[in-house]
Amino acid sequence: MKLPKRCVKLFDGQQVLAISTPLLTNLRDMDIRARIPRTLLLQGAAWLKLDQPDMARACWLEARAAAEATGARWMLWQILAALAQVELEPVAATQLRRQARSIIAAIAAHISDAALRASFLKLPAVIALENGGIDR
Repeated sequence: MKLPKRCVKLFDGQQVLAISTPLLTNLRDMDIRARIPRTLLLQGAAWLKLDQPDMARACWLEARAAAEATGARWMLWQILAALAQVELEPVAATQLRRQARSIIAAIAAHISDAALRASFLKLPAVIALENGGIDR
């Protein structure tokens, strides 16, 4: 079952956790590592929605490790941006956003189709990150 980001916006955090927790268990049991970072990203967003930033951070740190282990740059920039939201140290938050922007730039540089590249760079989350935050 794919759990889109809009689930976090449409449902309460408890509902998202109720769906994503068994999903994450199944992904791990079946060794489907490519979907683990996304699921953890969504769980972190659910925890943040429940006003549990420490739990969100724990999910996002695990998501970061999983994304780095699989080379999932698309997920990694989103995870880094999410981590920057809950980072209490301003210098560390800036560094996380800088890393996310660097990955965005690398992804954009590898998109040969100009219209597709422009579309990517106009994504709300990309624009929000460029403006110093991230749209969740």
